[in-house]
Amino acid sequence: MRQHVRPFLAALGLAVVVLMLAGPRAAADDDSVAIKGTLQFRPDPSPILVFPYLIQHNTFSGKLAPVGNVTGSALQVIDLLSGDLVATFTIMTANGDKLFGAAAGYIDLTTGDIEESFLIYGGTGRFAGVTGFGTGTGGDINGVPVEDIIGTLDL
Repeated sequence: MRQHVRPFLAALGLAVVVLMLAGPRAAADDDSVAIKGTLQFRPDPSPILVFPYLIQHNTFSGKLAPVGNVTGSALQVIDLLSGDLVATFTIMTANGDKLFGAAAGYIDLTTGDIEESFLIYGGTGRFAGVTGFGTGTGGDINGVPVEDIIGTLDL
């Protein structure tokens, strides 16, 4: 099974890099908005281990200004030898609109501290056609994985 995970990681990592290098689309009327907030994660209770990769389907909830209350899920692959990680995610707002994105970064395998960059590449409802980017940093707070998000959406 391990030989099947490496191409997946390579393709996902390449997609994240290409999307991040492309950067946000130019906004004709400066229709960018800052996003900021905190997400609390619920780790996958049954992750898949294909050494050295840990594959998790995590869920999260929190609040992102000016979007409001959000929930979501992330498919995350962590290299247990290096701490490198890649992920794809979906964020859903209270009214059901969605944001789609990808992330790449690093998790300290000893402390659980995480640093990552993310890219928003689409959405539904009021977020149809949206792009954006930002960063996330965090770690465990009283046993709960928490990540602070800051970035920009181009509507």
